[in-house]
Amino acid sequence: MTTADDLVLLDRPAPEVARLTFNRPQRRNALSIALRDRFSDHCDRLAADTTVKALIVAGAGPTFSAGFDLAEFESDDPDHQHTLWASADRFHQAIVAFPVPTIAAVHGPAIAGGFAFANATPEHPALYFTVLGEPSIKMLRYQQQY
Repeated sequence: MTTADDLVLLDRPAPEVARLTFNRPQRRNALSIALRDRFSDHCDRLAADTTVKALIVAGAGPTFSAGFDLAEFESDDPDHQHTLWASADRFHQAIVAFPVPTIAAVHGPAIAGGFAFANATPEHPALYFTVLGEPSIKMLRYQQQY
């Protein structure tokens, strides 16, 4: 069973470099609320670490990220919807405002939210055997409801 600690792995592949890896390969690294919150928590700590001079973001397995976990959009509960969108805002802000060069090491598909995330990194994403896509029609329907 995957715990919150396992959803985003942190390692230091080189001096002054931190790497965060989305770790839900069985779900194509779908960006669940728990994964986004864990990623944002890591970014908060790493942003305060003066030894970090660069950040790499990767995905475990053959997919960088299939985007948001759409199963979480099935609930119409207002509290859940608030949590969902607050988590998404914090997640994107964590990467856009990160204080050192940040590279999305994109390999395999980066779809919807995974694609948006890769494009939000301040440096250009590093692309390896990549498929990029933005099928946002269904997502727009969800956003118009809330």
